[in-house]
Amino acid sequence: GGLVHPAIFNANHLTGQEVFWWIDPGKRGAGLKLFDALENAAREKGAQSWMVSTMEALNFGGASRLYERKGYKPSDRNFLKVF
Repeated sequence: GGLVHPAIFNANHLTGQEVFWWIDPGKRGAGLKLFDALENAAREKGAQSWMVSTMEALNFGGASRLYERKGYKPSDRNFLKVF
């Protein structure tokens, strides 16, 4: 799932981002089709850019390589503090 919205500092630029992923265990080899479908749906809604993310603790290297193969470039880094 994802969402399309005006960019925070430029309301004239529609952007979007993934919010969550779930692929049933028996169908996980088809994940790239889902990825492409989500990108296409965002474009159809007028998105001019799309952001994806991964977490350091959840296969960061594998997800990063996938995103880079799909044409994504690193753009920022988040930090989390758990209480």
